[in-house]
Amino acid sequence: MKRSIAQCFLWVVFLCVGLVSPCSALFDLNPNLSKIRLFEGEKDPSSQNIEAGLEITMKPEWKTYWRAPGAAGYPLKLTWQEQENIKDFVLFWPTPSTFTTFGFTANGYKAHVVFPLKVTLKDPSKPGRLKGVAEYLVCDPHNCIPQTKEIFLEMASRAAPLKEDTALLEKAKARLPQKASASLQVTRAEFNQPDEGVATLTLFLSHRDPLSTPEMFLVTDKKVFFDRAVFGVSSQDGTSFVTKVSVPVYTSEKKERGRVDSLVGNSVDIVLKESSQSIEQTIPITAPVLSWSAQLLMYGFALLGGFILNFMPCVLPVIFLKVFSVLKEGTHREHMRKTLGLTIAGILTSFLIMGLCALTFKEIGYALGWGLQFQEPFFLLFMMIVLTLFAANFWGFYEITMSSTATNLSYAQTTKEGNLGHFMSGMFATFLATPCSAPYLGTAVSFALSRGVTEILLIFLCLGIGLSFPFLLIMAFPRVAAVFPKPGPWMDTFRKLLGWGFILTLFWLLYVMNQQVSYKVVLLIAALLAGMLFVLWLAPKLDFLRKPYRTPLLMTLLVGLCGFTLYEKKQETVNHHASDLQAQLALIKTSIAQGKTVFVCVTADWCLTCKANEYLVLDTTAFKEMLANYHTTYIVIDWTSRDTKVYDYLKLFGQEGIPFYAVYGPKNPYGKALSQVLTTDSVRHALEEVK
Repeated sequence: MKRSIAQCFLWVVFLCVGLVSPCSALFDLNPNLSKIRLFEGEKDPSSQNIEAGLEITMKPEWKTYWRAPGAAGYPLKLTWQEQENIKDFVLFWPTPSTFTTFGFTANGYKAHVVFPLKVTLKDPSKPGRLKGVAEYLVCDPHNCIPQTKEIFLEMASRAAPLKEDTALLEKAKARLPQKASASLQVTRAEFNQPDEGVATLTLFLSHRDPLSTPEMFLVTDKKVFFDRAVFGVSSQDGTSFVTKVSVPVYTSEKKERGRVDSLVGNSVDIVLKESSQSIEQTIPITAPVLSWSAQLLMYGFALLGGFILNFMPCVLPVIFLKVFSVLKEGTHREHMRKTLGLTIAGILTSFLIMGLCALTFKEIGYALGWGLQFQEPFFLLFMMIVLTLFAANFWGFYEITMSSTATNLSYAQTTKEGNLGHFMSGMFATFLATPCSAPYLGTAVSFALSRGVTEILLIFLCLGIGLSFPFLLIMAFPRVAAVFPKPGPWMDTFRKLLGWGFILTLFWLLYVMNQQVSYKVVLLIAALLAGMLFVLWLAPKLDFLRKPYRTPLLMTLLVGLCGFTLYEKKQETVNHHASDLQAQLALIKTSIAQGKTVFVCVTADWCLTCKANEYLVLDTTAFKEMLANYHTTYIVIDWTSRDTKVYDYLKLFGQEGIPFYAVYGPKNPYGKALSQVLTTDSVRHALEEVK
């Protein structure tokens, strides 16, 4: 019995030793594998700065890693436990080399490296003290062992640093990359993600001398992996050479082929090593340069997309009303041109404001696409209040009267709208147009938001010109107005009919809001809006409400109640249709692995073009039979409520708005984007290409 107990004890000991031995490296049980120390360099007498160095010495054939390790490893990390009289410090990374570890390409340093540091003292008359822990990884061709070492340095405690340390630090500083110059620099960086193939970052080098053994290292804030740079053949341009460099971009070190987050609009830190010199520069990433003909085509798409917006059900009533109101005021050419000119100014101003907003939000990294304001319940509430007031005005419940000062600003005493009214009607038409994604509009907006300031403003200006085209046509050719019926009593009936059009739009916005907040909140807001209409209808009939301030006061109270109700209940979101996108993407991969095709539809309740495509194509029997015949998985992603993951998915395809449709298949697992206007034949053709 005692013997069996002893045997069991020995087996436990052997088992523990066997488990601990492979993990011993994690606890740095081999202190001789690498050594690290902090040492002091020269002190700048004109400032509070002291130069220092962090030296890591490893056994031959062992390496440690740069700040962007590549496909393996992790970089040096410093954690300070004590900092006495230390204001700031900066660690500089010497130019690395490329090596192979476990079959992966990595960036780092072999055998020995010194990292220069710049330490700033709070009080230069007193010594400084640093104490902390350095964590880094060292690898040889067969092993990778984490290192955790304590580091310590007492600065400015002696008259001068050691000569050998000063020489070591000067040598390390010589390995730091220098600023780019005319003799060697990166002039442009372009990101391209084709429908089929690997995403690529293309860099253009300008250099005075031919390249011999160039190496390139890249760092960006985006979670992407840059593969080894491929240098093309250099061509001579005057007195310098130009070289095109292609860097494959993947989602991870595994190099799985697929779409990556767009790098356009971000910047990349580049370290270029050539022979004995190296440079470092930060450069913005742009989309590929387009020819003038391609750019003009995009501006043409914007003009056409803006023009088609005129025929959308949310915009057409406003266009008709404006034309008829101008005809009612008279057909005098100068008067007509001035009236319509103010409306056009309102439209163009609105589009330029949207362009500036898009530019601003793009710079701060905020998701902003066409029509996304309809994902915000407070914007929906604002639009519903405006529609309620417009409907009441069209039904004759009230008229907007102007003070004598405001009247003097108008161009005709008989004009009820006045200059401001005509201008605001143009802005109102633009707001109503934003939930409509007309054909060609999405392509133009996506192009603009992937470019710079000039392209964004020009595209939005072209959209405004397209929406203004009916007014521009009448201004240029006043005889066109002759095709409209002459003004008469029928216009009052037509005006009331348009008022019902605004009420129908109001019901649609209530439906959209119901997908974002509790139906109880929607019912309460609908009741308060109905109360606003009732007050406006009742005001001329009751002496109590005829006082100048009482009706506006009551209206303000009702509007405030609407806003307060939405604010109090905005957390009661009950219908976020956007599913977990990761699960959807996993379903795409699973379906493709099974030999199936996949059709993805990104839609929203506020997107009228989406609803038109669903009615005409996606909900038809022919479309459903086609999906069955092609063994297609149908995935619907609803974007009625804001979800940044869905926006990130759209940006993989360079899209900024919806509707969006894509097909996947064994021949194209990355996805092929389709037109925003669907037909059964176009979907069938796309499925044939990817199956």
